[in-house]
Amino acid sequence: MQNNKKFLPLIIVSIALFYSQISIASFHQALPLGQYKVGFKLFHEYDKRRSFAPKYDYFGEETFSPIGRPMQVAMWYPGKSIADKKPLKYRDFTAFTSSEVDFARQAKGEREQHINSLLNSLPDRAKAGYIKFWQQLTRSYFNIEVAGDNFPVVLYAPPMNSSVHDNALLCEYLASHGYIVVSVAAKGEFTRLQQQLVNAAQVQALDLAYLWEFSQRFTRNKKVAVIGYSLGGLSNLIFANKNKDVDAVVSLDSSIMSQGWLEDVQTTSYYQPSELTAKLLMISKNMHQPSINPADFYQQVIFADKWLIRYDHNTHYYFSSEQLLLRMQFDQFSADDKKAIIDFYADMSRYVLEFLDFSLLGKGDVVAHEQQAIKHSFEQVKANKQPLLPESITGLIIKKGYQYVRPILQDIKSYMPDYIGRLSWRNLNTTARELVQRGRVDEAISTLELSLEAFPHWYQTHVMLADLMLQKGMKKQAVTHYQSALKDHPTHQASIDALTALGIDYLVYKQRFIPDEELDKYIGKYIVDEQRFRKIYRENGSLFLFSNYWDKPLKLWPYENNLFLIESDDGQSNMQILFQFNEDGTVASLKTRGLNSGRIGDVNVKE
Repeated sequence: MQNNKKFLPLIIVSIALFYSQISIASFHQALPLGQYKVGFKLFHEYDKRRSFAPKYDYFGEETFSPIGRPMQVAMWYPGKSIADKKPLKYRDFTAFTSSEVDFARQAKGEREQHINSLLNSLPDRAKAGYIKFWQQLTRSYFNIEVAGDNFPVVLYAPPMNSSVHDNALLCEYLASHGYIVVSVAAKGEFTRLQQQLVNAAQVQALDLAYLWEFSQRFTRNKKVAVIGYSLGGLSNLIFANKNKDVDAVVSLDSSIMSQGWLEDVQTTSYYQPSELTAKLLMISKNMHQPSINPADFYQQVIFADKWLIRYDHNTHYYFSSEQLLLRMQFDQFSADDKKAIIDFYADMSRYVLEFLDFSLLGKGDVVAHEQQAIKHSFEQVKANKQPLLPESITGLIIKKGYQYVRPILQDIKSYMPDYIGRLSWRNLNTTARELVQRGRVDEAISTLELSLEAFPHWYQTHVMLADLMLQKGMKKQAVTHYQSALKDHPTHQASIDALTALGIDYLVYKQRFIPDEELDKYIGKYIVDEQRFRKIYRENGSLFLFSNYWDKPLKLWPYENNLFLIESDDGQSNMQILFQFNEDGTVASLKTRGLNSGRIGDVNVKE
């Protein structure tokens, strides 16, 4: 009996290992690897552009903490065949977390101490389950030889406060099919733990930016996708919105599809679905109750091909391989339920791989799978044409010519009527000057005409056009533009001089005015904001504009029905007053336009 007691612990561990191997083997069988062995490396880097630990303590003494944000980077990658090397255990993944933020804790003893501390912190009833989980074999081989240097990159964003191996099964699966997968733990801006705030997602998005830069050390391939689960599925959308190099985004039960998070994010500048241009795959739950996981962000994406898949279950942790494996050590699942859940995870992973292959490699397509025990819905929507960034137009004119750009602008305008108005007159005018220097005068004229289309009634553009047309002997057209410049800015001396030299009469602005009996409708108070206002009033037969944040009122010249001028040589007052009207002809509001900058101010509503 005494001898039997000696072997009892070994028998218990063997039984635990037997059941855990059945659990992991079921996942492996449902999700077979691709052509490559899976390598795993761990790096300890600092992002020197951001801080983490305080440089000085409460008393002002220097802490001598490392400079930069600690980035323990995990990398799964396509590896070469191995002979007798054994795969890592999940215990190893957990042990690696000892040095997530404290890089001094990388030694074997530190990692063992970390494991023991975690185990001792658990209630007794949970310890056996964790031991079972930690004994399971991964499919990752530590530091094996890389199979090549031209694999596309996948950045993985874990859920809130989670470590890199949260979805190790998916990361291994993708690496075996030819992807480099890199990840870093989800941590707070200055502490290991994140707070449940939108800013936590922005911090994690910056971590993804670091990972993209870091990953370029290992591949020549410039294709990149981001995958995120839960909060990570919000962080990757923030990152992809800001980084147009991203080819594809996968969000697994993203926080952006959680009612609480959605409401918080929608009030911030991070919520920009119309700015997303990377292909998008969103996978979520609650197929029969979609309002629980609203797809507002997905529905408002218009310039990216997009897919939405909803599975018929309501369990968030099904999307994490680590959480699934752990729960299967504790929770009671029937054999049918366990198989259904494993098949769901495998099906989801295959969708992710097919989406990446299609988006990054141009291989295959993303089509609906056959239904399994956990059914799902499948939706695909093609993107609208993606307009060029307005700020890119001028560079394209220089590089490829105005005649190349104009048809593109006309096409964009057909589905985005206000697009031309988004172009910068200042950039277009600067480009016109550069075209003149290059001897491309006709293109300069066309570019200035585009500038007027973008920002009409602007005297500076009219004057530039007039000067160029005069150089080309187009006197009639030049005169028209000088006259238009004076209409916009009646005191512009260069236009007056040019018309005088050409022998053309011009209308002195003081000879043009609105009849006195029509001025009463302009008089009144105009609201700028809660504290500021303007007032137009009459005094001694003249009109004045007063603002409660100016030193003195300014005299107005009622030049046209919708345009008043400022009678002043003061540079601050070098502006026009533009009026807007109601349908009945009464004045609704005014705006100011600076004659130096061309900037039009906000609407000031008339009381």
